[in-house]
Amino acid sequence: MILAGKLCVLPAFASVTDLLRRHSTRGNDHLLGFVGNAVLLYSTPGHRPAHALWLRPDSVWTPDRIAALLADTTFLPRISLPAPKPTILGVWNTVQRSTEIALRRWEGKSWGPPEPLGSINSPAWEGHPAVSPDGQWLVFASDRPGGWGGLDLYASRRSPDGEWEAPENLGPQLNTAADEAMPWFLPDGRLLFASRGYTLDVRWKLVSARLTLPGAWERDAILPPPFASDDNDISPIIWHDTLLLASDRRGGRGGYDLYAFQLCGPVIILLQLKPFPAEPPRGSLTVLSKDDTLLRTSAAVEHRLVVKGFQPLTVQYAAPCRSTFEHNFYAPCDFSHSVLYQLMLPLPGPPPIVQFTFQAPHTQGHTLPTAEHTWAQTLKTSYYLRSTPPLDESPPGWDTPEVRATERFLDSLAEYLYHRMSQPGCFPSDGLSVEVIGSAVPTTSVPYTGPPITVLNTAILPGTTLTAQTVALLRAYTAAIELQRRLPPSLPLNWHIAGEPQPDGSTILVRIRTSLD
Repeated sequence: MILAGKLCVLPAFASVTDLLRRHSTRGNDHLLGFVGNAVLLYSTPGHRPAHALWLRPDSVWTPDRIAALLADTTFLPRISLPAPKPTILGVWNTVQRSTEIALRRWEGKSWGPPEPLGSINSPAWEGHPAVSPDGQWLVFASDRPGGWGGLDLYASRRSPDGEWEAPENLGPQLNTAADEAMPWFLPDGRLLFASRGYTLDVRWKLVSARLTLPGAWERDAILPPPFASDDNDISPIIWHDTLLLASDRRGGRGGYDLYAFQLCGPVIILLQLKPFPAEPPRGSLTVLSKDDTLLRTSAAVEHRLVVKGFQPLTVQYAAPCRSTFEHNFYAPCDFSHSVLYQLMLPLPGPPPIVQFTFQAPHTQGHTLPTAEHTWAQTLKTSYYLRSTPPLDESPPGWDTPEVRATERFLDSLAEYLYHRMSQPGCFPSDGLSVEVIGSAVPTTSVPYTGPPITVLNTAILPGTTLTAQTVALLRAYTAAIELQRRLPPSLPLNWHIAGEPQPDGSTILVRIRTSLD
């Protein structure tokens, strides 16, 4: 607390409840807002309108910066916003004695002047601004004409250009003929607010509202004891899984005092892995919360861990030969019961078929323009012309876009196969099935100029006229041979080649079946 030049920080051994009780006075103490999830702002009678209480000593919001913010008593801070410059959203008491929702930004050495949100404000009273967890909605209280009675809650949506749109009354789903005010968002998008319209004696009660549609909330329930009392309960603020509030309930020091309650019952996370058909789960399971690791273990069918409500969690499951599964969520929170949250983790694996397609250069030939083939053709041409290029020069046609594209395709495919097959136990013992399919224009008819070969029990001799089907088959055969040259002979791969006449006549399709089933 900044008071008479002193700073109050939550000691490591003290609870928030004890700290707030210590700083409650015999007068009316109110909660005003929260800065950076660490600095609680409140007011006490007979002193400056706002004081600061550090609930986390490692806050980036330094005492000097907070003191400078609170020095201007015409601006009442409410909440900090994510922005390039430190930015505070609050309420500005103008010289015309009206109140407007405004921003203040840190300009490097001092706070800039209040910047009213013109689209939000009206000639009436506006206050208690709250921003949704996703930053897209601003909810506030106002007594402007046209409401349901007294103070009503209004909501404004942030437009794509970052400006706040004209606000709309949240209607009878939340508002009553009495007062609704002091909204505050829960991390899961629910809304807490104080209302005087839910009891016959018109006392303030804390009400929760669930999110039904973007920008629309529906009353859920009045908070039960111990959050509620037989007296007035106001100004709800959430800190982690703790509800902070002010109340004039019996047992306090007098007037409104500050209270803190753990808001959520115990939260049990049940992680279940869908079993493999014939073997137990493999791999590792990790549960993270921000920068902390809550669980890191070898995978089993079921894991349980107890966490705090609203705690941000990341669950990761990784297994050999399978893509990593990751799920991000907030631990759920119930105001009166413990929660069992069940998360069934699928066992993602590689797709049953991985497909590579190469658009080969348009040619009537039956081979691919690889570096080796281009070199061989160059030497053959040089032999017949009885001229040989110097050894320090690249022969014509050696380094062309077509050759580079073919080499990249073959190298990347060979690298993929080697990487996959180098992981033991990833695939069936009899290896992967690699299907290579070539194509050729249906009207293709060219003489065969290579050495005698036999492909799929068909002998092909030099001078044979090749049909489109045979050219397509030879292209697939050439691609398979080139791939095999790039791979270790020990890899268990089952090769299949085929040829298909196609209108474009220039593709090489490689299908790799990776299913473990």
